[in-house]
This record gives sequence, structure tokens and C-alpha cells, in this order.
Amino acid sequence: GAGIPQEYSLAVNEALSKTMSTTLVLAPEDGLIKLQSQHKIQVGSVGMSTLEAVASGCVPFVVGKSLDHSDTGWALAQMRVCMSYGLWRDVKPELLAWYAASCPDGLLQSRASEGKSLIDGKGVFRVAEKIHALG
Repeated sequence: GAGIPQEYSLAVNEALSKTMSTTLVLAPEDGLIKLQSQHKIQVGSVGMSTLEAVASGCVPFVVGKSLDHSDTGWALAQMRVCMSYGLWRDVKPELLAWYAASCPDGLLQSRASEGKSLIDGKGVFRVAEKIHALG
């Protein structure tokens, strides 16, 4: 992911390719939303693509590039919509790949379902209600 050394990303991909039939390495500008909706998991760093993956039902396995990103990953994990493992420098690439490759299908399905239901299209109404309540 962006902000994480390329060597780390390549090492994760290499480890994944040993245990999974298909792996892709994409740059953020490649437009991920279509691919996310066609796949079960995404492995990378916390960012906008993490939120897109959650909304599409693709379960993100993430590391943070900084403490605030790591905190976001933990918050999403507590919401049961992603799998978060802390700061990238504290997680060996092979271990992150193993987590992703060995996650049980039932857990993936549960996280994907929770993620899809997170976006309900009513956010603007909640914001309007809060603004109205301010007087």
C-alpha cells in the first residue's frame, strides 16, 4: 500500500503467491472497487481502499503505515469488518500473508456481510439530524 516500503509489499505478495492461487499487485490509482467486489480478501495498508473493500464485501487484511492508520484499522476490526494487525514494521510479511491465506471461510463471510451492511445510504440524514439538533 501507499506509504509502506515497496520491499514489504513485494514480500507479502511473494508469501501470498506461495499459498493462494491468484494474487495481484495493484497501484492505488488502478481503481480497485470492481476487483474488490469480485474477490474475498484484500491485503494491504489502511487507507481509502480499505473502506471501499469493506463496502464491497471484500475483507481487508491490513497493517497501518502510522499510528493513526493503525488505530483506524483496529476500529474497523472492532466493528467486525476487517482484520487488522498493527503497524507494518511490526508484522513480518510472511505472517500477514499467512493470516490472509488461512482465515476460515465462515469468518470471511461474516466480515464481508458486516461490511456490506455498514453502508446504509442514510448517512446524510444522520448528519442533517445532528446539524438540526445544534439549533
